[in-house]
Amino acid sequence: MIKRDWDIIVVGGGPAGTVFARYAAEKGLSVLVLEKDREIGLPVRCGEGVSMRGLEAFTPVNPRWICRKISAVNFYAPDGTLVDLDFKMEGAILDRCVFDRDLADLAAQAGARIYTHANVTDLILDDQVVRGVVVRYRHEDVKLSARLVIAADGVESRIARKAGIKTAVTPENMDSCVQVTAHGLDMNPDALSFYMKREYAPGGYVWVFPKSETSANVGLGISGNFTHKISPYKSLMKFLADTFPNASWSSLVAGGVPTDKTLDRITANGLMVVGDAARMVNPLSGGGIHAAMKAGKLAADTAVEALKQNDVSEEFLKRYAKAWHEEAGKNHEGLYRLKEVVNKLTDEDLDKLGHKMVAIPKEKRSLTRIFKAVAWNNPRLIMDVARAFSGI
Repeated sequence: MIKRDWDIIVVGGGPAGTVFARYAAEKGLSVLVLEKDREIGLPVRCGEGVSMRGLEAFTPVNPRWICRKISAVNFYAPDGTLVDLDFKMEGAILDRCVFDRDLADLAAQAGARIYTHANVTDLILDDQVVRGVVVRYRHEDVKLSARLVIAADGVESRIARKAGIKTAVTPENMDSCVQVTAHGLDMNPDALSFYMKREYAPGGYVWVFPKSETSANVGLGISGNFTHKISPYKSLMKFLADTFPNASWSSLVAGGVPTDKTLDRITANGLMVVGDAARMVNPLSGGGIHAAMKAGKLAADTAVEALKQNDVSEEFLKRYAKAWHEEAGKNHEGLYRLKEVVNKLTDEDLDKLGHKMVAIPKEKRSLTRIFKAVAWNNPRLIMDVARAFSGI
């Protein structure tokens, strides 16, 4: 039987939730993590690409998390022009299943309790303050009280909405994504590859993220503006047939990825929202692992102080929102502005950009230089680029 009273209840066992749980539990708070799926880490709806520097900011990296080290990036223009460049920082492709489970284990070692197959269905509210949750566990609805609740329940988050926070995303800011684990690929196994052809991924791109010498996560994201015209699954199958005709695949996942700015409001009385639930995803790339971990840490810092002062008012919890904006939110806003420009580029524009980049010696190419070329006539965007890609 689950204990009924907690300092903090975390809804969701992904990186945002378990990183939060670890930091909060290390400060001596009683922390419960409730995960609706049967297992932490499954299903894997993720390209699994990260920078090593991003991981090391939160925890020593266990080698068993890493499927493949990455040292280069390849961009393919619609006409096939290859723009290849070296990473200035070390990248990696994770085994998300192992990674997520180990993050949960670190939280448990710190003292957090974790229950899976525990579906939180509602919040307990008292005079507009969140006081706990209702969870469906072992075929029973159980009421659990908490001094603070953390909504870490992913892109489909219902918890923030139940607290009165507006979470709706417009179609142009929600990519419909599909990915397979493909085998028998003839590719550069040390590079992340991006294909920009609008035929395959209007308003998005195709990715090939190597997991071994001959296997990779191959997927695409299509802006919600186009999904009534094109099937993401059929488009991915066409890409595979055109690009890797001899490939086979062993798994398929699909889902929505928010490419929006962070929610305007990420706190309420007695509640904080973290990670994908708060739209803390890189709007340009759709990547969210580093942001989720950062949000978990920042939220935990505020939560510890809030409970110490016995003040879980939205006004106090806004310290977390302010910290997020300063450390990551402003950067995400810049990336959102850049995304809007990139998504308007035609295949012809992308071909011209590719030709311009290959004329530059490889040792002088960088992500900063590529995106500055995209934003050449917009000084504000150029500053966004410089901030976003510094050191990459």
